[in-house]
Amino acid sequence: MVISMITFIFPIVGLMLILCILIKNWNCDISSNLKKYVFPFGFIFGSLGYSMEFGDKINDLTRYFDIVASLKDFSLNYILTNDRELLYTKDIIFYFVSRTNELHILPFITGFIVYTITFYVLFDIVKKSNRKFKTKELFMLILISIGIITPYSIIVNVRCVLSYTIIIFAIYRELIQKKRNIVTLMLYILPIGLHSSAIIIIIIRLISILFKKFKKISIAIALFLPTLIDIIYNYVGYLNIGIIGTIITNAINKAYAYLHWTEGGWATEIESSVSNIFQRTTGSIFLITIIILIIYINRKRAKKDNGKYQMINFLYFMSIFALGCLWIKTGAFWRFETMVVLFSPIVFVTALEENEKFRNIFIKIFVLVFLVFLVNLVYQARNMDILITVMNFIKLSGIKILYEFLYGIINFI
Repeated sequence: MVISMITFIFPIVGLMLILCILIKNWNCDISSNLKKYVFPFGFIFGSLGYSMEFGDKINDLTRYFDIVASLKDFSLNYILTNDRELLYTKDIIFYFVSRTNELHILPFITGFIVYTITFYVLFDIVKKSNRKFKTKELFMLILISIGIITPYSIIVNVRCVLSYTIIIFAIYRELIQKKRNIVTLMLYILPIGLHSSAIIIIIIRLISILFKKFKKISIAIALFLPTLIDIIYNYVGYLNIGIIGTIITNAINKAYAYLHWTEGGWATEIESSVSNIFQRTTGSIFLITIIILIIYINRKRAKKDNGKYQMINFLYFMSIFALGCLWIKTGAFWRFETMVVLFSPIVFVTALEENEKFRNIFIKIFVLVFLVFLVNLVYQARNMDILITVMNFIKLSGIKILYEFLYGIINFI
């Protein structure tokens, strides 16, 4: 509670305090309830999103700022009734942000939700483990979760990664926590109204159920899912009946657009980009590593078929599908890769449980990820007005963010 309050009042002080606690207990076994750190971590990354400034650089977030600013002149009813894509979750969030005094509430929401879920799952899976983890191993898992895909990339993306993360959290609740209730159901449904392509995550979940015992077939299914989307696209008009049909149609159209955006605009701009090549190379290596680990885990699991292994099986399909999107020039590859990265601690914790000898391999993976993390810091700094961002973060107080939320709620009502 104390750490949460300190982090809320001054995120920078909370960050320094957490780092000091990690260093102090570096070689100690984890004994305390890690979940008390979920809010501080989530709030720190949300605050980072709130603090970001980009100067004259254009990205998804700056374009969303323009859209949100334009909504001030419209009612929520008008926005909802004129949304042909039926993205009502997006409409409500954007409308709420337009009713605050600060557009940066939008990246705060993205950073807070994505990383609260990430650290909740990480701390929960460590807590459930029958193996004793040391603080330094926890630090390695944290850095792996945030080091390969930068918080900058996730936060400025806004809708897509956020929607995917929420659905995978629903899968985690269903399979590992056995929480098959209305909350879990809503976590499956609401993200589809945030980004229509989120339905692809649900399709991958269904595939992981149908093909969990047929590994060769599963590889083919996941790799050729982009081709399957092409086939469905040709017949998508027959599905465009009713709200559900419209949502599915929009999802397939969006997926098809990602698959076939190979030239012009962003696709041409990033084709020969060094950062794009670096990201795809390191991402592919990480995904292949995860796939190999999951195959190893499945060979050792014998007759185990509990929720954790079902979750790992889902991540197996997700990894292969992400590799299947590697040839797509735009952002489809890294978006699916991001889901594997954020939830990869489930795989690493299980591998460490299965064989303690894996620890040496885990350390080597961490070293490589740390090097990628350093390069990504440069990439992240290059795409922001880094000095202003840092100063904003140092000066920021959660009281200011709370004020904006309360102001937005009053105007929303």
